[in-house]
Amino acid sequence: MGVRADEGGEEPEDDERRRRAVLWFALVFLVVVFLIGGAVAFGIVSFGGTGELTVNVADQNGNAASGQEVQILDPDTGEVIATGTTDEDGEVEFELEQGDYEIVVGDKTQDVTLDDETTVDFTVNTSPPEPSETIPGDRTDLPQCSLHLPGRDAPMTDLHPLEGTLCLSVDDRFDGAV
Repeated sequence: MGVRADEGGEEPEDDERRRRAVLWFALVFLVVVFLIGGAVAFGIVSFGGTGELTVNVADQNGNAASGQEVQILDPDTGEVIATGTTDEDGEVEFELEQGDYEIVVGDKTQDVTLDDETTVDFTVNTSPPEPSETIPGDRTDLPQCSLHLPGRDAPMTDLHPLEGTLCLSVDDRFDGAV
């Protein structure tokens, strides 16, 4: 009279339903994992939270460069997100959301992807710039200029233009007002 049971005592229809339910669950699980993995891989979703960015700055001789300004920029907008100054060890630390940033130290930039802990090294030139042009010869051959101001009896002389002094030519229309 009735329904035939298999050896375990369960009905065949129940066994088939369980198998289908497990297969559907596995399929849904795989689809969800695939979608979340793709979203994370393409930067749509981030589960990372914050991370620590350490910037080390050294001079051209490998010594710590203290007092260097470090800027952290959003690479898409160029907006300054954070700034800091290197300590006596040439180091400055930032706590930021994990993601992509542009770091600026002096005239150098570097792109970085911040994870839990990320360290970036910079080398900067801290020596004074070399003179760009050397003028050979005796300094006595340099032109001199003089400045005559209304109300002054004697001209101001010995002004050398290559020493950073500005030579002015003022005519009689100058009334002394600036």
